Amino acid sequence: MSIRRWMSVASVSWMGMWLVAMSPAMAQEPGSEAAASTTVEVVDEAQGLEKQGESVGGGERSEAYEAILAQGTSAYNGGDYETARQRFIEAVQVLAERAEAYRNLARANFWMERYAEATHHYDHYLRLAPQASDSEQIRSERRMAATQAGGEGYVVPGSQRQALDALERELNRGQALTASGGGAYGLYRTVLRMGYAAPELGSVQARLAQRLLDEHDARLLGQASGLVPTLTQADWAVQRERLQLASELAMDELVADMVERRLMVVEAAEALVDGRYERAARRAGEAAEANPDLRFVGFYRVAALAAGAQPAEALTELDRFRAQAGWDEATDARAGVLRAQLLQALGRYEEAARELEAALR
Repeated sequence: MSIRRWMSVASVSWMGMWLVAMSPAMAQEPGSEAAASTTVEVVDEAQGLEKQGESVGGGERSEAYEAILAQGTSAYNGGDYETARQRFIEAVQVLAERAEAYRNLARANFWMERYAEATHHYDHYLRLAPQASDSEQIRSERRMAATQAGGEGYVVPGSQRQALDALERELNRGQALTASGGGAYGLYRTVLRMGYAAPELGSVQARLAQRLLDEHDARLLGQASGLVPTLTQADWAVQRERLQLASELAMDELVADMVERRLMVVEAAEALVDGRYERAARRAGEAAEANPDLRFVGFYRVAALAAGAQPAEALTELDRFRAQAGWDEATDARAGVLRAQLLQALGRYEEAARELEAALR
């Protein structure tokens, strides 16, 4: 049996994109007349998908998805199915729960004679958009792909399966991100490079985003009893990367808000460690207000003012913060030593001596 092309391109625009359209007619016996090709109206279909509760990304992520999908569609319409296939995989990896890319990916696989894989991605489309206006056509296309596959089901390649299993283990009990770019995030990137494209990728991205945030906070909370950040500039760079990656992966507005607030802490600490004391003091004040659950952040402002030769302002901030901090005795004694130093810098020597004596008892 030969396969004859049943595709036609719908020249309608959705978000500025060309989408792939195919007719239900697929296979013909040699010498038979080809069935007439029909065109799929994609504008209503896209609206229908959104109404079905599909996870639709916003902002830059949605724009990236649409741009990549358009590149794949252009390649597909030009007969470059390999390039189209790669672009559609990339689109899935940007927004894993948007249905259109699976339909187009299935069609590209079909023309590359990857019939079992085509069936697999048709199933994803129908799972995400069971009531789409072209669902009957897609079921027809799926049946033809399954026939051509000879009953052979799609099997995830062994190397991809191993990478997915390693990612699952790292998400459960390993590191989210190491300084060298490893950990769960490194394995996630490996899975993407292997071409993994499935709706389950969305939950993996959400879990990884949360793990990155949790790991970031664990590093911060480990410093909660200290008076100044003890992480190095390189450590803070990794902290910043954790937050940025979490922001890129997550679709949740609460996560985005958390990232924005935590980035203020990182910026204050980086400026303090780097000796940019004016910026550190300003950003630390903002970060302390935005992150009431990280009470120690207020001391970053004290440290910045003290290091920036503003002893009067630092003393005022220290006294205000010290009254609310609830430190243990050892940490409070360290604060007392700093207070004595600030008093001495202001020429209040007798007060400084009494403060130092109390702190050293």
